[in-house]
Amino acid sequence: MPKIAIYEFLTFYAYMYDIIGTEPSHLHVYKTKTKGKVAKIWIDSLTFAEVGDLKEKEQNPVVRLVEANQEVLLAQYNRVRQGEKVKAITLKLKKNMEGFGRVTPRIKKVSFPKVGKFQVDLEDGREIILPISRFPSLKKVPTSDRRHPIILNGDSITWEKCNEVYHIQDILGFPENYIYKG
Repeated sequence: MPKIAIYEFLTFYAYMYDIIGTEPSHLHVYKTKTKGKVAKIWIDSLTFAEVGDLKEKEQNPVVRLVEANQEVLLAQYNRVRQGEKVKAITLKLKKNMEGFGRVTPRIKKVSFPKVGKFQVDLEDGREIILPISRFPSLKKVPTSDRRHPIILNGDSITWEKCNEVYHIQDILGFPENYIYKG
């Protein structure tokens, strides 16, 4: 059970039998003082497979820690997977992580607040208002049917009488087109 990282009252580690298995990269997390039920978090998607004994208020810092240290945690995990011994690293949490650069956008709700516009609300709190004119297939859907969008896996939307499925990139644009490359 190699210890991967520590942060205040949390210890992150990997089970050896998990590492040789086929599951995606993940870490087990337990509270150092209590050593109760263990949580399990997927490193790539930043979601919990199991929350263990982590209280709801403790889950958000775990996600933020993994998000802020994702690259180094993946590197540690991969070293262990390759059979290397690792020394546990001390994680750092940036207190004020700003912006949405590392947030995966997920569609929560779709509405039509103004004539000729529609609004897409994301789970992270963003509200995006778009002109319907940019979505010709949606424009053809009768107004009464637009009130019943079908949200697919949080990353795309359609309507029963619409022949298009609009993906999150259709709403936000492709990051490759505007990402800062320094």
